[in-house]
Amino acid sequence: MDRIKEPLPPVTIIVATYFPNTEQGRIRKQMASVAVKSWIRYLHYQGPLELRIADDGSELDDYKIFPFSDPMDGYDISQLNVHLPVSFTRQERKGVGASLNIALQQAFRNSPLAMIIYNDDVMLRETIDLTPWGDLLLENEDIGAVRLGLPHQGLTGEIVLYPQGYGLKLDKHNFAFSFRPTLFHKRFFDAYGWMLEGETALECERRYNLKFCETEGPDIIYALPVPWEHLWIMDLSDLRP
Repeated sequence: MDRIKEPLPPVTIIVATYFPNTEQGRIRKQMASVAVKSWIRYLHYQGPLELRIADDGSELDDYKIFPFSDPMDGYDISQLNVHLPVSFTRQERKGVGASLNIALQQAFRNSPLAMIIYNDDVMLRETIDLTPWGDLLLENEDIGAVRLGLPHQGLTGEIVLYPQGYGLKLDKHNFAFSFRPTLFHKRFFDAYGWMLEGETALECERRYNLKFCETEGPDIIYALPVPWEHLWIMDLSDLRP
């Protein structure tokens, strides 16, 4: 049976939040609301999408950024998918690792796929279709994660053409693993374990990346979307003039 014709499992989009009870914290919450609305607007998937907000003990009385109430970005809320299932998890200042761990563990109860967008202040400006990359993770057991933008300097790898599109199979050095937007299969965390808890976000990211780079396990692919399509009507490349 063609797997693409089967129903796709849900993808849970996970974002970690922490808003201190300060003016900066209140501004950060507003920015997070703007950012998350952009994700809902531009992330497409031919299966169920869910949003899970993993809070690390925000000090604001109203720390939940959904439902949205701030019109500052000019989006018409009625045009967004406000019926997107939204859930919250909360840890009391145990670090971003603890927040992501509990959110991932709950997400994987219903599906092998989850997406981490760690930064709640990153706005999405154009459409990303998660469908082909979800298919790639479901079909290819050698791949555990697909990064979807915001590269790090110094990344290297092998460009591979998959049925779903081009991807850069990342070498295990530099920040190959990161908290930047990434779609994961559960096998990734089965192989490399859970996040470090009780530490800063930078240290948590650094230590997990070291573990990825030093451990045998499924690869990370950096998605290389290509806006061009070859129609293959007639091949003239081997004709001698």
